[in-house]
Amino acid sequence: MRRVILIASTLLNPIATVGRPKCAAIAALLGSAVVMSLAVQLGAQAAPARKFSRTVDQRLVIGEHDGTELLNPRSIVADREGGFYLYDAGEHQILAFSRTGSLRWRAGRRGAGPGEYLGVGDLEVGRRGDVHILDGSNARITILSSSGSLKGSVSLPSQMRRLLPPLLDGQQLVVPHGAFVSMTLSLSGVPVREHALPSGVAFPADITGEPYTAALDSGAVIAYRWSSTLVLLRPEGSVRLVSPGVERIPFPSPRTYDVTMGSQKMKVTRVDPNAVPAAVSVTGRRNKFCVLFRGATSARGRIVDFYDGMSGQYEGSLTLPHAVAEIAWLSDGRLATLELEPLPVVRIWNVGWR
Repeated sequence: MRRVILIASTLLNPIATVGRPKCAAIAALLGSAVVMSLAVQLGAQAAPARKFSRTVDQRLVIGEHDGTELLNPRSIVADREGGFYLYDAGEHQILAFSRTGSLRWRAGRRGAGPGEYLGVGDLEVGRRGDVHILDGSNARITILSSSGSLKGSVSLPSQMRRLLPPLLDGQQLVVPHGAFVSMTLSLSGVPVREHALPSGVAFPADITGEPYTAALDSGAVIAYRWSSTLVLLRPEGSVRLVSPGVERIPFPSPRTYDVTMGSQKMKVTRVDPNAVPAAVSVTGRRNKFCVLFRGATSARGRIVDFYDGMSGQYEGSLTLPHAVAEIAWLSDGRLATLELEPLPVVRIWNVGWR
């Protein structure tokens, strides 16, 4: 019960940094019905059975026979008009595609100057349609307009794991290394605030906490490579809700090994080799989101699980014909999937109900 009440405190205090509330007072205020509802989100009840209630029908293929060449595509994200953006690491360029699959523009090249990229790790689209590009090697976030023109950049104070969509004017959200689930930066790159998970909710070791992020109208969602845990954030970056996901996988413990390299002995820390991978990609549309999931089933890497972005409640799943690398839920409701093997392609699917 203690960990449920602590989650409830974050719902009552959307501004303050998550702390340790007076549990008895919070419990009295919320009442047993609300506490039970929160308990479900944290896994107090049995996991729901996965239900394959949705279907996909392929509509477009980009990069196969249409003359579009994708060398090493990464980080696909939906735009506001039914199309999408992706980063091609082979060309060090951002590519913009229309809802019909045609290439609208490409921007960038290899380098450290304005509008140049070295090590892009993530893309996000802001409220106004701008493209935000996390370039860890250049220690900055580059911002492009929806037409591909350079608008500016935000310097990073340190290496960041992922971008979060900028949901409030005058700030940039990121997922840092270390013990915080998110960090707010000013547009000059100065850390303004760090946001922690509620007390009583275990945060993973840095090596097992590899995140994936997506925007929602109500804030953002973070999924994790090594756990089914889903973290829903408010627009300013604080934690609103933690959900265990449909196929429940806890964060694994890291393993430390003694390694000898030449005459030197050292310790190496890695993810437990028996750990089960969870999320592969996450994408949002309005106040819904879906997670590309591996898990322990024979359909790993082909399962897409759908959730409500307000309650964290599981709503159903679909199975793709084959495993994919990333997904993007387009603004018109279609699903884009990025494949890397045997040749890089993007497929666009209509999503239906059984």
